[in-house]
Amino acid sequence: MTTPGGLTVSCVAAVARHGVIGNGPDIPWRVPGEQAEFKRRTLGTTLLMGRATYASIGRPLPGRTTVVLTRDPGWSPGHDGVHVARDLDAAVSIADGLGAPVSVAGGAQVYAAALAVPGLVDAQVLTEIPLEVHGDVRYPAIDEAAWPVVERAEHEGFTVVVRWTGARLDALAALVDGPVAAPVLLRGGTHATTLAVRQGDRDLVARWFPPGDEAVARERAVLEMAPPLAPVYVIDGTTPWGPVLVTTRLAGGAPPPDAAPEELAPAMAEALAALHARDGADLPVSSAVAAPPSARSVLVHGDFWSGNLLWDGRRAVGVVDWTGACRGPAELDVAWARQDLVLLGSTEAARIFLEAYERASGVRLGDVPAWDRWAVDRAAPQVAGWATNYAGIGRPDLTGPVLVERLRRFSDSLG
Repeated sequence: MTTPGGLTVSCVAAVARHGVIGNGPDIPWRVPGEQAEFKRRTLGTTLLMGRATYASIGRPLPGRTTVVLTRDPGWSPGHDGVHVARDLDAAVSIADGLGAPVSVAGGAQVYAAALAVPGLVDAQVLTEIPLEVHGDVRYPAIDEAAWPVVERAEHEGFTVVVRWTGARLDALAALVDGPVAAPVLLRGGTHATTLAVRQGDRDLVARWFPPGDEAVARERAVLEMAPPLAPVYVIDGTTPWGPVLVTTRLAGGAPPPDAAPEELAPAMAEALAALHARDGADLPVSSAVAAPPSARSVLVHGDFWSGNLLWDGRRAVGVVDWTGACRGPAELDVAWARQDLVLLGSTEAARIFLEAYERASGVRLGDVPAWDRWAVDRAAPQVAGWATNYAGIGRPDLTGPVLVERLRRFSDSLG
């Protein structure tokens, strides 16, 4: 289910037909984009691999910490920052100390050992290569009933299939008091792991947060106020994968990837004005540090960007992820929304958004450029990492370097 420290564990592998993952130390195919997909899926995690797999790579991979399993007490990785474990228990203990999710990256014996430990592996992320190749190394056979598919992503030349342990769905079914079906993993954020399921005649969304995270209690308090465009709270509970919050599933999806930011801006503004019509009086007061003066105090979403809205074409039909909601300055949400539109590629869209918001709300805001500066200063240290969020809503073109450069230009324009 997780490591003893509560970290998720995934087996990540590329698999050709008949389960082939290698031919001796070699990978018997070369498919464009497949290794980039491995990088995208494993960045920020701890890679756990055997000595032969590490030797075939030859170095620690950037953006990830490596733990190598070997029974050879005299073996050295030859690079700084690589951890060595003599058995799987020791490797898991090291990973717990590192604190990042774990990606088991091979080879076959390591995959088999991890999958053999009851409750250790949460997911299998398999890049299926539709090729007949000769190979003598195979991925362990999968019990498909015990590992239901929650995501299938088609790419040119390969398909990524994500399977979750059935125990996780069983725990969710017990929480909502009935079997669940048609699980689909939803992308777009990094704070929670989000799964859509169907139970009878209703569609639900379950969001698991890291162990010890208080987000569930915060969001429950907001949803019980029934803010505009929000899902309906159903239930919450504690699971081996962390606290989980279950809500109804709203209609709509990610913003259309072909929609220009100028087309999204008016709908975002109208949605935010509807939220800000509530005062959020029963919520905690914003803890925004060194914030500029504000023209009004309202129900603040706290993370208002295009990816936290649900869309029907160019129309915003829902707002999700209320964990940061509070009573605070309207300009806080406005600044984050304007910055999102800039990162999408249009300062003109940010201008359109502000005009539309003030028109819909009937309120003239305070020093918006000062709030833009405030938001830029807080985004700068972390904006490169938002590439994952944008990729989750269908914008893989917004890479870390692109986001950094767009934020820098916006910062320069503010003086």
